[in-house]
Amino acid sequence: MSQPHAPVRLRNLEMIRGIGILIVVAHHLPHPEHAGFTAVSQSLWFIVDLFFVQSGFLITSQLFGQMGRDGRVALGSFWAKRAFRILPLYFVCLGLVAAFDPRALSFAPWAHMVLVQNYAPGLFHHTFLNSWSLCVEEHFYIALPLLIIAGSLLPKRARLRCAALAAIALLIALPLMRHDAWQERVAPLVGVKRFDEFHTWIYFRTHLRLEALVLGTALGWVSVQHPALLRRVVERWSTHCAILAAALYVVGFGVLADRAGRAGATWGMSYGAIICLLITIAALRRTDALPARAMRATLYLGALSFPLYLIHPLVIAWTRAVIEPRLSLGRPWVLVVMVVLTLAASWLLHHAVEKPALRLRRRILRETAAP
Repeated sequence: MSQPHAPVRLRNLEMIRGIGILIVVAHHLPHPEHAGFTAVSQSLWFIVDLFFVQSGFLITSQLFGQMGRDGRVALGSFWAKRAFRILPLYFVCLGLVAAFDPRALSFAPWAHMVLVQNYAPGLFHHTFLNSWSLCVEEHFYIALPLLIIAGSLLPKRARLRCAALAAIALLIALPLMRHDAWQERVAPLVGVKRFDEFHTWIYFRTHLRLEALVLGTALGWVSVQHPALLRRVVERWSTHCAILAAALYVVGFGVLADRAGRAGATWGMSYGAIICLLITIAALRRTDALPARAMRATLYLGALSFPLYLIHPLVIAWTRAVIEPRLSLGRPWVLVVMVVLTLAASWLLHHAVEKPALRLRRRILRETAAP
């Protein structure tokens, strides 16, 4: 089934992605030692789940759309598209990280080659720690089409019931699993060690980070199977969704700001995923909420979001290690240098690696457009 206003939806999602990547980069930049500022920064970790919700929504829409047109999922073609989209830029950034800081890969070099480093202890203290989320998305891209194919083997009447029951069971089980992991691995520890072990055993691990992907997948299914229903929800309730997302953030600020605590570790990811789902629904509405220049800027940042996400920790670490000691700059100027170099490096990677890889993908797979 066709999706109404798809170009506008994709544009709005790109804008939200641009705003999201700004928040992620700002979260990792050096910030003033002020308790309030630190708490706000620490509470925004869940913005990465916005990318998971969008991935679930877009990839599920693509796969179920293909099922509706062709009656099957072209597994090889789908995986090849994902590989061309992600792996060239990932391995270039991996090589740059290895050149700058060989220790970053020394603890599990094999894991980085097959994108399972989010299960390798030690990632939290190394330059390429942000690659954990790429691992989660890659695991999702492998699993989702297989699950759709397996579901298609069930009787038609049983498919939706089984999928809904499985999703509900998973959403209930995930907080319980995180609570058990927190009790066993994190609770006895204090200080930096607690934060380290929380990330190693809970925050980075794919099987404990699935809420946002599940919710995005459900939204993608609705967009294909019941587009009129989604259109009505978006037209009538998108503003309410945005307001509710803001209200949930304010109400849950304490839990989100203490993500390594008992409540944050248990419920924070579920809570953040719901906020990100509401933001995504709000973004599907046809609207020009931002001034034209701001829209163009956020759209461009959205287009650069993947290289921005991958390269910004390396640029920040390199600036601190190489430029800051030599130039003796004050903190404001250091931040300016970090931002300028991050944008420049992202632009270069986008044009020198990401776009050529997508052109090669279109040539090899004979695509008419790159999703």
